[in-house]
Amino acid sequence: MRIQGVILAQAFFGGVKRTSSEIRLIEDAHLPLYVNDAYWTLSLPFQANRDHKFSSPFIHGFDRVKRVPRWFVKDDEEDPLIDRSKEFVRLLELYEVPVFYRFYPGGYHDVEVLDFEAALVFFHDVKTFIYYTGVAED
Repeated sequence: MRIQGVILAQAFFGGVKRTSSEIRLIEDAHLPLYVNDAYWTLSLPFQANRDHKFSSPFIHGFDRVKRVPRWFVKDDEEDPLIDRSKEFVRLLELYEVPVFYRFYPGGYHDVEVLDFEAALVFFHDVKTFIYYTGVAED
């Protein structure tokens, strides 16, 4: 199997240093910081922190990330994770890795689950990524 591209919808990246979006949205109704932290505690190896290679491609293993031919990164401005998504896109662009991204105004973590219009917009962008960035042609 050959990977043609990766779609990241509100990617769950972590890190020990808090981002401004995590601080601004500390009591977010959809993904409060304590829930985010609990997910990492339950997901990472015993005594690991959020700078672990499983949670932070910014610190570990970005060389592997660069080998993927195309990326689609999607997030929403009111998602506590958006700053990490934006940083990921900046790194992809820095290393000249093809990236198609959308950072929607408003919105929140998992908005497509509750908002049909947001889901339609996202699905349209996924289709655009697949059919117009060459993923379906390879």
